[in-house]
Amino acid sequence: MAEPPVLRPARPGDRAALEALLRAAELSGEGLDEQFPAGYAVAEDAGALMGAAGIERYQGNGLLRSVVVAPRWRGRGLGERLVRDRLAWARAQGLGTVYLLTTTAAG
Repeated sequence: MAEPPVLRPARPGDRAALEALLRAAELSGEGLDEQFPAGYAVAEDAGALMGAAGIERYQGNGLLRSVVVAPRWRGRGLGERLVRDRLAWARAQGLGTVYLLTTTAAG
């Protein structure tokens, strides 16, 4: 079995790959202009983006968004790793409540 993707903070150069992942998953990239890459993490496998998640800051709280995982890594816990990473980041930043922005996630 392949090594799991490495999680790291997003960089400006990750923007195009993140947008491609979002489009492939039929998710919106709207709003990335305001706060990307701050608060975002990506999952990288052999130099390719396999997933991402971001928390944007709004008045001391956070908005979890752009959680996306490439099809070949779905069902293996990568999305959960990304969300846990971003929630830990939000705590370290002293953010209050974190809200989820979603059109597709189950309750």
